[in-house]
Amino acid sequence: MRKNVEGQVYLCTWKKVGDKFRLWLKANPKLSSTNSDFEAADEDLADKILIQFGDGENVREYVPQPPPTKPLVNLLEVPVVAVTGNTHSQISGDPSLLFSGGVCKKCGSCLGERTKVPLSLDYIGPGYDAGFVWQKPFQFFSEGFLELLKPKERSCFEWRLITLKRRSRKVFHEMRPKAFVPFVAVKGLKFDVIVCRTCKTLRGLHSFNKGTPIYHYVSFSDLPRPLPSCFAVGSATNFRLCFARDRWLRLAGKPGTKGIVSNPIGVVDERLCERVPEI
Repeated sequence: MRKNVEGQVYLCTWKKVGDKFRLWLKANPKLSSTNSDFEAADEDLADKILIQFGDGENVREYVPQPPPTKPLVNLLEVPVVAVTGNTHSQISGDPSLLFSGGVCKKCGSCLGERTKVPLSLDYIGPGYDAGFVWQKPFQFFSEGFLELLKPKERSCFEWRLITLKRRSRKVFHEMRPKAFVPFVAVKGLKFDVIVCRTCKTLRGLHSFNKGTPIYHYVSFSDLPRPLPSCFAVGSATNFRLCFARDRWLRLAGKPGTKGIVSNPIGVVDERLCERVPEI
């Protein structure tokens, strides 16, 4: 057994053979699992990755096709995914200097506009080209990842150089979106709507429904036209980098995407949206 970094992203693929699903690691097809239930096969593959690599928190990224799923609501055929690094870091220094309104003393939310003070982080592990700051509106990506993006894609964001308290071979940049496609709640689904009673900040709008891997939804009416290959979803307090799925598939597995995982975004008709969800 080889020891590895916890929480690594493993590129996997699958196909249906008869009435069973066969899943395997792209880099090692012999590391595989077969079951009539996809989730059971996926859990078994996760156990085999644990035994092989010692990674008890491994994440399986399935390419070129996502795991089979039956959506709980009618989704429009606009395949988009949000991507983020499967690791987080801590702010080094005073976070109240990073936003014009400081931070909420009750919930810790960042208030106001982003200042020009550079983001300083404690440490980013060597096995990742991206990550986030826990419960703060910060997403960061390596310079290697930025080099994979087209100039038009990079221009949708402001990229700020990050300083690291502990030295790293990689250079990282903070991603600041210039515009957002907002998350929406969906009629018929359960959502956790988290709002601070002190600062009134919307801290989260997440869907946790059994039977679907989709946690965030957007309205088709809010998407830019034509749909760009790369854009931001969410809000200034909680956002994600989003790709058209076919564009992400051309990037996944390349140098500069280590430790990055994708999650599907549900695109729904405006008639299914709850613009003012119950708190």
